[in-house]
Amino acid sequence: MTTNLRRLVWGCALSMCMCVPAAMAQNVTGSITGEVTDPSGAVVSGAQVVAHNLDTGSTLRRPPTPTAFIASTSCRPDTTR
Repeated sequence: MTTNLRRLVWGCALSMCMCVPAAMAQNVTGSITGEVTDPSGAVVSGAQVVAHNLDTGSTLRRPPTPTAFIASTSCRPDTTR
């Protein structure tokens, strides 16, 4: 009985140690991507994109691009407007 319990404890400890790297690899950021268009669906080149984080009060600005494609990484997953 003691041997089985010892094997169970070591097996659980080993399983938990193997999960630590996967848990540490989690990322807490998101991204914003897309294309700026008008109501008719036409691309709006030169549009500046502004995302305001309502939780922290920070503002993320992306300059206008000729293709109207936006991509921003490392954004916190909070409430934005």
